[in-house]
Amino acid sequence: MVASASGRSKWITGAEARARGHLLRARFDAILTGAGTVRADDPKLTCRLPGMEDRSPMRVVMAGNTAIEPMSKVMPCRVFDNAAPQAVLTDLAKSGITRLLVEAGPRINAAFLADDLVDEVHWFRAPKVMGGDGLAAFGELRHDDPGALPGFGITARGMVGADTYEVWRRDRTDG
Repeated sequence: MVASASGRSKWITGAEARARGHLLRARFDAILTGAGTVRADDPKLTCRLPGMEDRSPMRVVMAGNTAIEPMSKVMPCRVFDNAAPQAVLTDLAKSGITRLLVEAGPRINAAFLADDLVDEVHWFRAPKVMGGDGLAAFGELRHDDPGALPGFGITARGMVGADTYEVWRRDRTDG
């Protein structure tokens, strides 16, 4: 779960995991989120580690039909209205963006996964129980056959403070 049923998502993981997330941001050319996340969290989507602020990725928002408030912390950013994930990736690639971090809500996360556009999942898990009424990290994928589910292998696992951090790499041999 990435947020409570009401949408509150601040500080599920601890400070060490959040710092690791900022370090992860510094490794990518761009970071993408959706208008829903911008409305709910008003994120900066920057690397705020001391001495690494200049490593912040370009900020990208898939807005759909939603206008992004000019005073949002994510501004300035590149906004895609009504664009599919593949079209966004194609456009970003033309601009020289080759490494995109998707830090979004369940609908956009699921769209990238459903279109087979996810190479890795960086998963931070807090030792907390939110329950089934929380907001899932991935929205509906509409798979009825477990054999058709996207496959991943865990390539790294460890503790970051009290939280678990795993890296899942897409298993491209599953069909």
